[in-house]
Amino acid sequence: MGYDITGKTVLVTGAAGFIGSHFVEEAVSRFPETDFVVIDILTPHAGRLENLAPVQEMDNFRFIQGDICDVALMDEVMKDCDVVVNFAAESLVDFSVRDAEQFIRTNIDGVYRMVKLGMKHGIDFFLQISTDEVYGENLGEPSKENAPFCPTNPYSVTKAAAERMIFAEDRAFGFPYKIVRMCNNFGPRENLHNAIPVFTCRAVRENRIPVYGDGRQIREWMFVKDAVEAIILVLLNGGIGEVYNIGTGVRIQNIELARRVARILGKDESVIKFVPDRPGHDVRYAIDSSKIRETLGWEPRYSFDEALERTVLWFASNLDTIEPSGFSRR
Repeated sequence: MGYDITGKTVLVTGAAGFIGSHFVEEAVSRFPETDFVVIDILTPHAGRLENLAPVQEMDNFRFIQGDICDVALMDEVMKDCDVVVNFAAESLVDFSVRDAEQFIRTNIDGVYRMVKLGMKHGIDFFLQISTDEVYGENLGEPSKENAPFCPTNPYSVTKAAAERMIFAEDRAFGFPYKIVRMCNNFGPRENLHNAIPVFTCRAVRENRIPVYGDGRQIREWMFVKDAVEAIILVLLNGGIGEVYNIGTGVRIQNIELARRVARILGKDESVIKFVPDRPGHDVRYAIDSSKIRETLGWEPRYSFDEALERTVLWFASNLDTIEPSGFSRR
């Protein structure tokens, strides 16, 4: 028996960010009899109110600008909510390596405060959006959900800590939760500091694609629309107290990703320039997503090449409306 969200109120945090806004756009349209209260602090590098434009006039949508660490605000917001879907997070690894303070505040303290308020108000469950990076660098078999945590950068450390906070609350008080751990998402509206937007925008504006180190780092990639479908599936049919890896098995070296972006833009590979690697750069992430496929029937629908071309062309055609300060990679 799945979870029926008809007539429920779903709180979505971090809703104006990349993945959060795609989730809100799909969910608000798909479930007109569910009320969606969405909150975002609107940080300059992530949340943009424009990301929510497709649903801003819909009757079952309400936006609040605010901070998940604001206890008084969140207490008021959460008292009437049945479910929390938490996308709110500082997520840029490069930024976390330079200064982890805001990551600790949002990713750990923010989750802790919401979990405590969730217990207070008796929410049906808390759906935490997490990352494959909690497993750390993987040079062997893809990580299953029961693999040990070994996070290796401040961002992934804070995401792992948030999960352990949720587990502890469940162990002590029976706190109801669901968790998804996702591979790298990409698509329109992605944070401009991430690889594909950086490659695209630098290629168009500067005829230069900066690649860290030797470019042999491997990441697993998933189009954001496929991620949203998986999250909605877990929201409706995932088990309480269950964790689901969400990945595609599409694992590509960064240098190959740069080559593909260059080809889409009609550029020669000479535009690719190697830059000094970031400290502690993990070589490879890989997750086993067989659980969500076998138990919930999820499968990605978009081919990587089709989705990559769609994404690159979106960024290339929207250069005049996206923030130029996002082009920070050396």
